[in-house]
Amino acid sequence: MKRIRLWLTMTAMLLCSITAGAHDFEVDGIYYNIVSKDSVEVTSGDDMYHGYIYIPDFIFFDNIMYWVDRIGDGAFSSCYSLTSISIPSSVRHIGNGAFSFCSSLTSISIPNSVKNIGDEAFSYCTELTTIEFPNAVEHIGEGVLACCSKLSYIWVDPLNQHYKIENNSLLSSDGQLLLAVPANNSNLSATYEVPSGVTRIANYAFANNKYVNRIELPEGVVSIGDYAFGAMKSESIALSLPTTLTEIGNNIFLANHNATIKVEIWATTPPVVHGFFGTYTPILVCVPKGTIEAYDVEPWNEETLVERVEINEVFNVEGISYRKIAEDACEVVGTVDKTLDIVQIPSPVVYNAQVFHVTTIGNRSFEGDTDLTSILLPASDTSIGNSAFAGCSSPQV
Repeated sequence: MKRIRLWLTMTAMLLCSITAGAHDFEVDGIYYNIVSKDSVEVTSGDDMYHGYIYIPDFIFFDNIMYWVDRIGDGAFSSCYSLTSISIPSSVRHIGNGAFSFCSSLTSISIPNSVKNIGDEAFSYCTELTTIEFPNAVEHIGEGVLACCSKLSYIWVDPLNQHYKIENNSLLSSDGQLLLAVPANNSNLSATYEVPSGVTRIANYAFANNKYVNRIELPEGVVSIGDYAFGAMKSESIALSLPTTLTEIGNNIFLANHNATIKVEIWATTPPVVHGFFGTYTPILVCVPKGTIEAYDVEPWNEETLVERVEINEVFNVEGISYRKIAEDACEVVGTVDKTLDIVQIPSPVVYNAQVFHVTTIGNRSFEGDTDLTSILLPASDTSIGNSAFAGCSSPQV
């Protein structure tokens, strides 16, 4: 049953559930619905839009003038041959999924009259490379740029009071909602640190991302939206989730079927998952010490999909601090003596008669160790975390 429900969810996402209703009339190849005595919305019709589309500010029909006030829900959805469009300054609202799956649309200009942009408005516009949001926009829906695989740049007018750009990403102006991380921005670090102050990761926020393979959520994040990390391109994906997290959306790893996925979660009470993780690839879930039994609930206990281990056991061996991250693996978290100038890290290390392979130099593990001049890593493959040697005096690795 779970596999059937997952397949239905995937199908719904790929085909897009947004469809526009029947049109009231057509003028010059554009279909409209009447929304008030003097305004209309653009909608879909009998024929698919293609090529370049010009939408006027107003139209006449039956001797009545109507202002073009809205781009309706799904108006241009799945118009695969639509290449460009002129949106008039009379438009104040762009509906849910209005341009979703417009796979030939390379650019779009949003006029400063637009105040509201619906959920998934530009999702799956796979040729869209940049987008600019003007200062009048007051609401942007979740998933607005979902799976725009070539999107490299998002811009928000500095005068906009509701949204901003931070870490190359689209956030609400109060910094609480992370809406979108561009899928194809090469300036993004492989380790993405979600800005402090964020409390929610929106639906599809990291979907289709090409450059990020580790995402660290700060304390204060309480919820993660549906499909948030779906179809990411890395062969390995790691998440670090805070103690404050209480809610996880459906299918957050949808279509990451070939990736190795690791989740470090510090919440002692398992967050509620609304559905499933969305992948058939086994997930390594590292939970706080003493909470293995607490996480013995669905979907955290899926035997074929989830392996649970304790993570926050820190131990010291010969002056180096390690943290257990798997049954036979650990990461370096720092040194006991911060005045050392030379540090040699062995692999494996033995603690309490158990052998651990050192696989990672942890994030910020030697940050601020100003006396450190040389560090000798083990011969085995060892990854180096974000800011591992920040503030050190040019250590030789």
